[in-house]
Amino acid sequence: LRINSGGGSVNGLVALGAFLRSLRGVFPVWGHADSYALSAAQWVLAACGKSFASPLGCVGSIGVVYEHR
Repeated sequence: LRINSGGGSVNGLVALGAFLRSLRGVFPVWGHADSYALSAAQWVLAACGKSFASPLGCVGSIGVVYEHR
């Protein structure tokens, strides 16, 4: 997977991560952070069997999900 995203809040992210992890048992799933794999995009990258980043790529910036009452 070629990933280049600043991330954000994405519906279905947990299901996509689970799907990618299930595919790893069938064939190799590799992810590459072309420039950015931030926030939700890092979640996708982490679900891959192998993860790579360009030398100047940015990976990380996991936010916090909370509920305000």
